[in-house]
Amino acid sequence: MALAADRLDPAGIAGGAARAALPLLAAGDPARAVRGRDRRELAARRAEQADQRDRAAELEERETTRLARLDALRRQQAEVVAALEREEAELRRQTAELVARQQRLTELLAFLAGRRPDGVGEVPIQRFKGVLDWPLAGEVVQGFGPRLDPRYRTRVPHHGISLAPAADTEVRAIFPGVVVFAEDFEGFGITVVVHHAGRVFTLYSGLASARVVAQDVVSSGQVLGRAASRLYFEVRVEDRPEDPLEWLR
Repeated sequence: MALAADRLDPAGIAGGAARAALPLLAAGDPARAVRGRDRRELAARRAEQADQRDRAAELEERETTRLARLDALRRQQAEVVAALEREEAELRRQTAELVARQQRLTELLAFLAGRRPDGVGEVPIQRFKGVLDWPLAGEVVQGFGPRLDPRYRTRVPHHGISLAPAADTEVRAIFPGVVVFAEDFEGFGITVVVHHAGRVFTLYSGLASARVVAQDVVSSGQVLGRAASRLYFEVRVEDRPEDPLEWLR
């Protein structure tokens, strides 16, 4: 009877319900646990997505930088190619001008040789070949003979020698003769041509000034003018260029 009474006691019933709920409270709310797990997974996914966006932005920035550098390199290469092409065109032009200039000089000397039977005097200059004085004191900076262009393999004629004189040096005739040309010549500057006995011409080109005129008779060592930075000197026999070094001592 006491047991039955205890079962019907409200306080006893409440205590039993509390005792029955303890396992559920200990286990926790399943729905709340699921929500917590979902929140953690969502936060992890968001963090991963943020990391992926950061990596994508970094890769995009790197690619943009790479493309910019590649574009700059291409522009630089294009500029180098254009500069080389301009240089090549200029060198071709200069080479063609050198050839044309030498041809004009050859034509001038051929014309002068054709209209002059002989130079002044009776003793031909050939007798003094190898013992003639130099037209001036200076260093030979380019010798006789054609020059081979190293890039285009073009032969540029050079029928004389080029001398580097001291400043304000006088240029003198190497042998008596008659001045047949004394004026500015295209591409060569002031030029003096002297006709000698033996049908030999000497040419002095690149003068700063001339002291003679056409038809002047000059003696050996007479001043023809003053040199500029370079003197171009030729010796021609019957309109055939010869190495001046073979004529001078």
